[in-house]
Amino acid sequence: MPRILVKFRKGYSRYNKGETAAFGEEEARKLCAGKDPVADAVGEVEDGGAKVLAVQLDASAVRRATEEVRAELKSKARELGDREAVLQQREDEIATREKIVAAKEQAVEGAPADPADAGGSTDSGGKIAKASGEPPKQGASK
Repeated sequence: MPRILVKFRKGYSRYNKGETAAFGEEEARKLCAGKDPVADAVGEVEDGGAKVLAVQLDASAVRRATEEVRAELKSKARELGDREAVLQQREDEIATREKIVAAKEQAVEGAPADPADAGGSTDSGGKIAKASGEPPKQGASK
């Protein structure tokens, strides 16, 4: 009884996808039959060597599969482009915020230490009244 070489389409028992193994005719037919075969017959084993059988491909199925893959790649490329645009927008916003923070820090560092120099006015008692937006000093009357 001749042995048939089969190449596995997916994992089966101890075999992984893409591996080739030799089986008896009946077992090889079972593996290669049905709606969703586990393997494809690729040759017959003769005297320790392999004689490869011709494989017939359906060109339309190959074209369909290729078109599906191309469509998926185009979709992924668009999605990646959209993500890059969003990331660039976020980077621009962060850069703008960093500039604003740096400007505020510089303004705070350059602020005068004396409240009178900061725009506060003195009242008739010589006390410094708070400038608008400043919190009241502790112990000061309203």
